Amino acid sequence: MISAEFLSGIPIFSSLSPSQLEEVSKSWILIEKNADEIIFNKGDLSDSIYLIMDGTVRIMLRSSDGEELTLSVLKKVALFGELTLFDNKQRTATAIADEHSKLLKMSRTAFIHYLNKYPAIAINLLALLSKRLRDTNKLIEQQVTRNVNDEIEHELTFADKLADKVSAFIGSWTFILLFIGILICWISLNTYILFHPVDRYPFILLNLLLSCLASFQAPVIMMSQGRQSKKDHIAAELDYKINLKAEWQIEEILKRLDKIDREEARKSRDFSQIKKGIEKLYQLNQPPHQQS
Repeated sequence: MISAEFLSGIPIFSSLSPSQLEEVSKSWILIEKNADEIIFNKGDLSDSIYLIMDGTVRIMLRSSDGEELTLSVLKKVALFGELTLFDNKQRTATAIADEHSKLLKMSRTAFIHYLNKYPAIAINLLALLSKRLRDTNKLIEQQVTRNVNDEIEHELTFADKLADKVSAFIGSWTFILLFIGILICWISLNTYILFHPVDRYPFILLNLLLSCLASFQAPVIMMSQGRQSKKDHIAAELDYKINLKAEWQIEEILKRLDKIDREEARKSRDFSQIKKGIEKLYQLNQPPHQQS
């Protein structure tokens, strides 16, 4: 059994009184995990919640391409495994001990009992879940940005990459200054320097070369712009999915808060009725001369 003092340092239990902390502390079971030992896997049945007494735990996911995505690294007094306790469904991530760790484990039944008995735990738990959802959204956004670029990069052929480089060069100051220099040299050579100029005024050959250059530039620039449009479309679609998920998460939090409010209102009504009943019994038990 852990001490009530240790439990008071856990954010979701910080609102409990010493006697309540003493009661909750009796339901924890101490377990130990070695480094790199799996605590639970994604897909396991959710039957308990964990609290880190000493050590560190890594929460991770494995993507479809086999890459490991670390969602968070939890340290002493951190709580984890609480997300799927409410719906009693499978774990949504894998938890691994990064080093030799001492963990406290509480069954789902006991934890739900304390949530119903002490609503302050539920309110603090919602605050913890909200913070983790924000952190996860931020991580997803960073991962999405990287994946958009990777997805486009994998699809590029050698001709596509060459077109992008040419398009980038054409849109640079280097190309503009080089182009102006070539025009000045061409006009100067055929006007003032060469005795037998190859392109006299009005510079028909120069106009032909410029037309060929323009006809070459147009499709190259259009190809590059098309790929940029595709990248923007993918980024916009992923942003939409992130926003949609965030909206759903906020809605879930509001539903849980509303449920807690209703529970608090019901308990308040019950308490008022009990109080009135006690007062009525007290008055009935008074001697007749004291009642008058």
